Amino acid sequence: MVKQPRHEHAVRFLGLYTLSLTVGLAEPLIPLSNLLLRYAAGGVSLLYGPFLCLYCQHRMDADRRVRSSWKHFLPFLVYGLLLTAEKSFAGAPIEVREGVELVLYILLFTQIIGYCFMADLYVRHFQEHIAGANVFTRSSRLFFLKMIVRVSGVFFLATFMVSLCQALFGFAYREELSISIQVGVCLILFLIALLNTETMHAEKMVE
Repeated sequence: MVKQPRHEHAVRFLGLYTLSLTVGLAEPLIPLSNLLLRYAAGGVSLLYGPFLCLYCQHRMDADRRVRSSWKHFLPFLVYGLLLTAEKSFAGAPIEVREGVELVLYILLFTQIIGYCFMADLYVRHFQEHIAGANVFTRSSRLFFLKMIVRVSGVFFLATFMVSLCQALFGFAYREELSISIQVGVCLILFLIALLNTETMHAEKMVE
């Protein structure tokens, strides 16, 4: 008989967070001429925050219900509906398009950074109440979890500030920025891999 993992939902949310980051990493490979596909890939960014926060919540509380998680994906669903108007949007004046894209960009990163902040508060609150057996194991696991949340938050905030300055002050886009973003995403993926390795090792020790 196969035993269902206690943190099954948390593992799924972490996998989805990893997948969404990978899609974002591949976005620069999409041709500039394919606006619809680029907008669709950019919309995946609306899932970064929810997946990370939901992973933290379900990792700390394995009994948490998944049904209440749907509301976190409403911005992504609304964005998907707005993509149906992509053709008419592409024909709008460039000033209108740039203005709309800037507003969406600000809302996007406000959402992501907000979710990172919520996830960090949730993990810190849980850490203050660690007690009982295997305290060291759980503290070690929480360390990697906090690293993922905080590195993600700092990365998204830095990316937002640099990109916003470029948009507002007309700074030229530099290839180094794209490379730095890709390196930042790779660092987060590396931390996720370390977390998975540490978790598997800790579970073997407990057994």
